[in-house]
Amino acid sequence: MTPPAASALCLCVMSLLLAAWILGLTQSPGWRNLRSFVGIAASAAGFGFGTLILLFAVSDVIIVWGTRIALMSGLLSACSWIVFSARLDARPFDPLDRVALGAALTACVLALVPGVLISDHVVNAPPGGQNGLVRFADTTLMGDLAMAIPAVSNVWVGVQLLRRARRRRGHAIHALSVLLLVPLATVDTFAAHGHLEAPSMLSLGMLLSVATVGVQISRRVADDTQALATVSERLALAQERLLEKERLAAVGEAAAIVSHEVRNPLGVLFNVFNQLRRTLPIDAKPRPDLERALEAAGHIDAVVSTLIASSGPSAPAYAGDARGPRTLQGLAAPAAQLPAAESGDVAPSRCATSPPQTIAGTTR
Repeated sequence: MTPPAASALCLCVMSLLLAAWILGLTQSPGWRNLRSFVGIAASAAGFGFGTLILLFAVSDVIIVWGTRIALMSGLLSACSWIVFSARLDARPFDPLDRVALGAALTACVLALVPGVLISDHVVNAPPGGQNGLVRFADTTLMGDLAMAIPAVSNVWVGVQLLRRARRRRGHAIHALSVLLLVPLATVDTFAAHGHLEAPSMLSLGMLLSVATVGVQISRRVADDTQALATVSERLALAQERLLEKERLAAVGEAAAIVSHEVRNPLGVLFNVFNQLRRTLPIDAKPRPDLERALEAAGHIDAVVSTLIASSGPSAPAYAGDARGPRTLQGLAAPAAQLPAAESGDVAPSRCATSPPQTIAGTTR
């Protein structure tokens, strides 16, 4: 396989793969402005296909159609670059953009009409011309003018991209990619007519142009993917913190309920147990059971205090008490030092979570 055939085949394969990848990528929001690059890649694949036809075809009819496909692909590539440049900057078409688009699309249509741009006459490539290109269909005068449309259009697009290169990252690379096609197309045109001895370079130039833009898009995809991963990590951390706050809020609410529903009866129990401890003789038979009951109530009070302490900020210390808040058992302990109450009443005792309780044979 000759170098022109290898470059044309690589251009077809790579351009089609890149077009399929970009087409799938543009289905996501934020990437739809790259749909015009699908046209650039597809037109490059069409040009490579037309070049392969010219290199391997033996029939004059096929050679004529191969020349038409190559010319149409070059014109469509110029149209795609104009649209791509406008979509990158999210701007409307300039008047010159509209003129270039109209001229290129009109030339595409005329390329299908026999004898208008491409004649049915097949000529042999002159000796010393393009390496590998043996025969091709001759162009008319209008065809020669049509071949100048992509060159002028690409120069216009390249200049626009260079003007915006300072404000937008990647525009300089895109401008060089499209401007590269102009001298290579000129060299191929002169070589095809025997005015210059040079190998076929336009297919290789299109391959480099498409690959360069594809690399730029890949870098953008990588940057956006990394940014998305960072945002997702931060979102997961924020959700974890929110769940932790909700859990703490639920624990705090449960602790408040427990404090209200458990500590109030515990305050009464501590008052009763301390009153009994104070009135019963040391050697009384129920005395050990009373001590165990008081110890169990103290354990319950400690568990409730631990639950409250773990559910939120610590409660403020009592004024004048450097030890801070105490348990119900500690608050009710001074009741054991009180003198016996009259008529069997139990002296009221204050606790951190219970109002004063009085037991005199009646309900609270």
